[in-house]
Amino acid sequence: MPKYYFSDSDEENCFTLEVHKQQMKEKEESERTVFKAVKSDVKDWFYCKAIGEVSVKAPEGEPCGKECELYEPRNGKSGCCKSFATLYTSSDESKVIKLKSEVELCSKKNCNEPVYEFGQCFKHYCISEHQ
Repeated sequence: MPKYYFSDSDEENCFTLEVHKQQMKEKEESERTVFKAVKSDVKDWFYCKAIGEVSVKAPEGEPCGKECELYEPRNGKSGCCKSFATLYTSSDESKVIKLKSEVELCSKKNCNEPVYEFGQCFKHYCISEHQ
């Protein structure tokens, strides 16, 4: 079973570490603090994957089961819907995710300078320009 984490910027949605890393790449973040998600002990609520929202269990809440047009039983006949999911809450256990730099480094001996658009690091570019 995958582990889920909340981020400090989104307290409503939890994701796997891989999804967090993808979001960080998209937002050009190098670091993010995440909090381990734990199963909620609230019994009257659930997460519906079909609509992507937290709902109240019937009969008080939205129609769920055969009354719902998105209802699809797990066993193909009746019972719990495939979209029914556990509700999670954030814990105090945190970790910091850091993305590794994808910067290409110079391959010349004893040089670890970043390579720029012109194909060389500044150190070796300047040397080749002045020879």
